[in-house]
Amino acid sequence: MTLPKISKKLILPSLLLLAVVLAYALNKTVVFERLEYWTFDSRTQLLRQDSDISDDIAIILIDEASLKTMEPVYGRFPWPRSAYAELIEFLALASPKAVIFDILFPERQDVSEPGLYGRDDRQFISSTRQNQFVIHSAQLFHDETLELISAPMDGKLPLEFVGRFGFKNESEQKDDENNTYVLPMEALWQSAAGIGVVNIPPDIDGVYRQIHLFHEYEQYLFPSLSVSPLVHLKPEARSQEWKNELLENYGRSKFLINMYGEYHPYSIAGIFASLSSLREGDVEGMLINPAELEDKYVFIGASAVGLDDIKATSIDPIAPGVTIHASVLSNLLDDDLLKTIPLSITMLIGTLLGLGSLLLIMYGSRWYLVYTIPAVATSLYVVFAYYLFSQNIVINIIQPVTLALVAMLLGASYKAITEGKDRRRVKAMFSQYVSKAVLDELLDKYEDHISAGDGARQKVTILFSDIREFTNLSEKLSPEQVVDLLNIYLTEMSNIIMCDGGTIDKYIGDAIMAFWGAPIIIDDHADRSVVASIEMMEALDRVNAKLQERGYGALKIGIGLHTGYAVLGNIGSDIKLDYTVIGDAVNLASRVEGLTKQYGFPLLVTEDTLESLKSTYPFAIVDAVQVKGKEIPIKLYAIPVDRDGKLLKGNAALKEKSIMEQAFADYQSGNWSSALEKYQALENRILADKYISRCEHYIEVPPEGAWDGVFRHTSK
Repeated sequence: MTLPKISKKLILPSLLLLAVVLAYALNKTVVFERLEYWTFDSRTQLLRQDSDISDDIAIILIDEASLKTMEPVYGRFPWPRSAYAELIEFLALASPKAVIFDILFPERQDVSEPGLYGRDDRQFISSTRQNQFVIHSAQLFHDETLELISAPMDGKLPLEFVGRFGFKNESEQKDDENNTYVLPMEALWQSAAGIGVVNIPPDIDGVYRQIHLFHEYEQYLFPSLSVSPLVHLKPEARSQEWKNELLENYGRSKFLINMYGEYHPYSIAGIFASLSSLREGDVEGMLINPAELEDKYVFIGASAVGLDDIKATSIDPIAPGVTIHASVLSNLLDDDLLKTIPLSITMLIGTLLGLGSLLLIMYGSRWYLVYTIPAVATSLYVVFAYYLFSQNIVINIIQPVTLALVAMLLGASYKAITEGKDRRRVKAMFSQYVSKAVLDELLDKYEDHISAGDGARQKVTILFSDIREFTNLSEKLSPEQVVDLLNIYLTEMSNIIMCDGGTIDKYIGDAIMAFWGAPIIIDDHADRSVVASIEMMEALDRVNAKLQERGYGALKIGIGLHTGYAVLGNIGSDIKLDYTVIGDAVNLASRVEGLTKQYGFPLLVTEDTLESLKSTYPFAIVDAVQVKGKEIPIKLYAIPVDRDGKLLKGNAALKEKSIMEQAFADYQSGNWSSALEKYQALENRILADKYISRCEHYIEVPPEGAWDGVFRHTSK
């Protein structure tokens, strides 16, 4: 059973749909998700290295130098809590908006007296209480161990804690994953102006790019450390506005962090040195003047490797964790937010890129444009994505690029499979009929010819060639000699036809049928057929020389040419098909070849062929005839020949042509005597004798009725 042929109208949308599905599926995999993260990091590192954090934010770091510098004063880390109390007292001189500790203080430092706080803890708690701009850190997280051992949650959050720092989750989106917590010392959180959650889960590749601005626990929301100063600190009206705005815009969704290249951090050792200078009255000797921190949000965190707060971010693989929280707050304060284009838009862009790629692959004729244009378009999209990032707009790169590449691969694969099949079909269809040069041209443009075998009406020039008296000749030879003779003859003639761009239709015994103008459509098919015919007659001398060497005798041939419309296609049965031409034009060409012997010319062409010629040849009128089976008369033309039937050239041909045309003009006008005289002067005695006989007959017995000069052949 033959499967129905699927048109490109169905193939194109099918391939595009498949590309969309595959690209969507691929982009859901870990590998492609990592690739998209990589492009995000690349954009950040290229375009954000010189960006500065908000002027309203300052960062104080416990760095490696601070650990070494402060060891003689406070001993090895962790330092006594009194150190942080002194830090708060120094910062209070600057009247900051907030002092935000990205350091967790969950336990009492002095546990010598159960249930009581030591002196250092009390000093730290007191400084926190007296300065209602201090925010401390807490953790809310999910502990799988509690689930594995079927243990209850680690108690409920203290009601006072929930009342002071939590917000009832009014959203329908709930998150019940957090089942335990770590809070600062009770007296410390009771004294703090705010509490911020420091949990930041990394992305699948371990890089921190996103953060929840609110964390849920027991159906309450608690702000992250990044936004805690905005929602907890006075004035209460403004903090309420921040809370409502952030909950409305982000709620439980993730916030994409726009990291900075420059943070200008202070070393905590410099702060303590400045505090020491201040206490000694050496204001001029302070490394850091408290005025530098006036009215700022001051983050305190660690950058020393041993303190385990180094994070990989989109801009720095070894960034202090506190810079993440500081960046989020800076994004919000300066409206330096990243806006994300919806995936539906990027999917549409990818679909358009994929469609363009498929259209070029399916219908493009120049291979370098077929693949270059999609590559350039995709590259421009990537460049556009980088430009958008410079405007704080994030658009997915990998998804549309993947879709375009998948579409290209699918289209190229389909083209390779079908192209190979179609090229083989074209090659099988024409390899026996045309020259290698023509076949190569067909294969280069196989799409234009794949349907050639399906049937088409095309103007062509048809050639019939036959060996004269071949039956008598073959009777004198053995079967082997006949085959040998034909092979020598047909090989030489076929090579000429194909070298001149002709298509061998078939061999009919000793006859050759060929045509020009298909399967490759050319305008000069009539000229090529004439050139080939002349070369065939000239090559006959070479063929005869070979045949005479073998004792076969010389051959004579007749060639008939006619130009007209014919039907071309693969014609035959399910068992065997031949690419051939059929129609009245073919029959007429065959009739013309049959008349060559009667007129004594090796080559006869019809007036249709003559009118189709673009070059000039010495063709002269031979006759106006009505062949058997045709109602409309046709004019026949020939290149003049000598008495031996050889083609005349140069002036000899022009002289003979002039006599033939004048003689036929007299003949057609009914001037028999004048025509007879002129025909007697011709080199071609067969033509001359034919017309001399006609003229003598018409002189003696004039034709009845109106004379049209047409001779009616009653046989083929």
